[in-house]
Amino acid sequence: MSAEQKQKILIVDDSELNRAILADMLDDEYEIIEAENGLQGVGLLQQRGSEISLVLLDIVMPQMDGFGVLDVMGQNRWIEDIPVIMISAETGSSHIERAYELGVTDFISRPFDALIVHRRVVNTIMLYAKQKRLANMVADQIYENEQRSSLLIDILSHIVEFRNGESGLHVLNVRTLTELMLQVSPNKYVFLLFMNVFLLICGMFLEGNAIMIILVPLLFPIAMEYGINEIQILMVIIFNVSIGCMTPPMGTLMFVVCNETGCKLKDFIKESVPFFVVLLAELLMLTFIPVLTTGLVTLFGG
Repeated sequence: MSAEQKQKILIVDDSELNRAILADMLDDEYEIIEAENGLQGVGLLQQRGSEISLVLLDIVMPQMDGFGVLDVMGQNRWIEDIPVIMISAETGSSHIERAYELGVTDFISRPFDALIVHRRVVNTIMLYAKQKRLANMVADQIYENEQRSSLLIDILSHIVEFRNGESGLHVLNVRTLTELMLQVSPNKYVFLLFMNVFLLICGMFLEGNAIMIILVPLLFPIAMEYGINEIQILMVIIFNVSIGCMTPPMGTLMFVVCNETGCKLKDFIKESVPFFVVLLAELLMLTFIPVLTTGLVTLFGG
């Protein structure tokens, strides 16, 4: 593998012997960059941080120690993208605990064991690479969601002209839709059931803010014509939107949770099934038992 293709590892250690030992263990697979103290290490991170895949960092060094380097990396948020393995003969729990608190990924004690060093370096670089790929997937998914949301907003905006909620076209659309719904069924619970299904589907593809801005002015007047309490209708809408944010295929919160925890999407969906069942049961209770949403207001004289 050519030097241009090799991933780069920065070794920050004031001991030339230690740097040489680590370089000898790793230079077959990685390009090694060396710094003899913390200040040099920070300078190299500032200059070449985007190229560096891993930092092997000593604790005790002149000018700036390893903890100082970690502080700078944390302040500049480099620690989020560049993993750090602490290398030191200091095995006291206070040193190790402080290192982990400052963002260290792993700890290797001296004297070095070639197999342990190699395995931990490979595992750490692979882990961060997977996290970056997942973060990019989430970013792409959020971008696609935003594009779909924009498209749906454009489409729905032609259906519902929402200026101040009182435009002539808006009133005409609401009246027409209300008449159609009443012709289909005068039963308010049939309308609520239809609305739940509609909002759950929209919630999987459309952001919550878009639903509140575009669909509430459409659904709310129809619900009022059915004689549904305004508190109940708003609670049902908000609950639907919340469920939609957590459900596949486009649930934004689902992707955020998987990104932060490292959980696979299929595992998240599988483990969430009981949770979704409970949420749907609660939604049905809010829909068909109005006192659950209006009881407190009635009790306190609202």
